[in-house]
Amino acid sequence: MVDLSPMPAGQPRNTSGVPRTTPARAQYLAIKRQHPDAVLLFRMGDFYETFGDDARTASQVLGIALTSRPAGGDEGRIPLAGIPYHALDRYLDKLVAAGHRVAVVEQVGPTSGPLAKGVVERRVVRVVTPGTVDAGSLLSEHGQNWLVALAPDRSAPDGERWGLAACDVTTGEFECALVLAAELPGEWVRLRAREVLVPDGLTAPTPADALLTRLSPRAFDPAVGARTLTERLAVASLDGFGLEGLDAAVGAAGALVQYLVDSWPGALPHLRPPHGTRAAEYVYLDPQTRRNLDLFTGRREGDASLAETLDRTQTAMGARLLRGQLGRPLRSVRAIDARLDAVEAFVRAPLARAALRRGLRAVPDLERLLGRVRAGTAPARLLVQLRLGLEALPALGAQAEAA
Repeated sequence: MVDLSPMPAGQPRNTSGVPRTTPARAQYLAIKRQHPDAVLLFRMGDFYETFGDDARTASQVLGIALTSRPAGGDEGRIPLAGIPYHALDRYLDKLVAAGHRVAVVEQVGPTSGPLAKGVVERRVVRVVTPGTVDAGSLLSEHGQNWLVALAPDRSAPDGERWGLAACDVTTGEFECALVLAAELPGEWVRLRAREVLVPDGLTAPTPADALLTRLSPRAFDPAVGARTLTERLAVASLDGFGLEGLDAAVGAAGALVQYLVDSWPGALPHLRPPHGTRAAEYVYLDPQTRRNLDLFTGRREGDASLAETLDRTQTAMGARLLRGQLGRPLRSVRAIDARLDAVEAFVRAPLARAALRRGLRAVPDLERLLGRVRAGTAPARLLVQLRLGLEALPALGAQAEAA
């Protein structure tokens, strides 16, 4: 347990004018200075503790008791509120849903034994925001959880075109595109971004319901972004990733990756290489058209949407794929024919299709399970689900081939 108790009796009177504190309290304050805009969950044994204003926030949002304790040194008593370590996911969900960033501080040094000396070493292992959650009620089983970065395209007239990069840390999806300012409203409706990264000091057309995070403008520079991506992908250049001519989007992608490096490095192994998309590949749907087509919401309360009407998928992965295809119709005749050929193959093989559907019912959400395993946040029960899902794949592959 961290010692936040008063200074020992007989300690010389402090006349320096600088508040005196204990080593553990100094450790907490140093970490808090690095994350002043986040609620700090400070691991102490079997609990995550919050102090000061963070404790007041946690008590109000989470409905937990607010107490106080001596801070040590000259600070007197400070507010305190804590949660059990095993309930972290549930309480993270509530704090993030209430609009707070949350920095999780773990004990990374030995807490007992001959190697345990002085204050236990601690550091922030993750900053949780709406765009980086990987579990809980904030995630839609049938929808993506997009974290988006937006950068101005300096090669176009001011504000006319933007570079957009979007990733879902739970599934690994990572896409880049150049978007006209007039088409951004349709993209925001399609993506339903939970968090948007923009250059500090720049007015950007962002959705009102997404968390806005401002970063250094240098992070969005295309040259910096290209360097960040090549280092991350361990390649000499970005040739072959379909990003040619998408400089502003590359800058946005670099800012997005660097944001994850700083806030949650554990999410990076699950992130796929970015792929570029172009306006000529898809039909643009403005917000009004999407509403008129009832793509994802019915026109009146209680009405089924097109997605709900068509959805006969057996897995969460299939449901997300269906919604992604409905929300971004293809333009290419070749791509449309290839999709229809696949549908026709299953229509012509009803027995194989039925067997495949039965097998898919037992498959868990492998995309998100793999994400949690790679990030190190998967408990044992999810590892069992992953094993069962992987064991089912060979038989499913054989059934698909038979169709």
